[in-house]
Amino acid sequence: MDVFAIGALSIAPGIFWLWFFYKKDTLEPEPKSLIVRMFFFGMLSLVPAALAEFPLRGMTFVQLVIAAPIIEECIKFSVVRYAIYSHREFDEPMDGIMYAIAVALGFASSENALSILTSYLAPQIALGMSDPVFALGFVWKLYIVRALLTVPGHAIWSSMWGYAIGWTKFAPQQRLSPVLKGILIAIVLHALFNYLVTYYIPGAVGMLVLVPVMWRMVYNRIERALAQSPHSRSVQEGSADEQHPESSDPG
Repeated sequence: MDVFAIGALSIAPGIFWLWFFYKKDTLEPEPKSLIVRMFFFGMLSLVPAALAEFPLRGMTFVQLVIAAPIIEECIKFSVVRYAIYSHREFDEPMDGIMYAIAVALGFASSENALSILTSYLAPQIALGMSDPVFALGFVWKLYIVRALLTVPGHAIWSSMWGYAIGWTKFAPQQRLSPVLKGILIAIVLHALFNYLVTYYIPGAVGMLVLVPVMWRMVYNRIERALAQSPHSRSVQEGSADEQHPESSDPG
């Protein structure tokens, strides 16, 4: 029973951060059913990512700092591009960010559950014992770090290309370069984060710089996406009409 409880707790941060970001779309939030669906697709996307990274196990730097950021961001991007991009509800730039975050947090939740459960069960299996209190001593610090940094980190990284794909869909002239740039930024931020987490001494200082910078970047993109929304323009026009009623008269 404790295994199911640990698994449920491992998914809880992803659900919390999904709610947190969902509330940022103050104009026209996406249908909750689609957000949940993309979150679920994100959870499933851990499987191909894990299979692709498996041959690199034991090669810590190559796997975590080079391969994982490239593989994971490309897989998450592919889910959004082929599962929701053409949907009629993908109708404003902010949707790119929101669906990217939903997929990213689904992925992060599966990854978190796998990491926490492995850390929880491994010492008990190795010692041939069943002591939940003893095992919790191995995971509570990991849980806090992942809940506060790694899980929202996935959302932040993927929002880089999420904003780009949302912007290009509604740009007068669609271009591929902003999307490629967004994916590249996501990969670089992901790689920097993994490096700082893996190599503790520079990581302690580096995180103090990287985390605030990443949060500023995602907030900037959310603000831009909301400003570019047609719903935002209609609200502004409505406000202007109330202040200057005569402006609505085409004559």
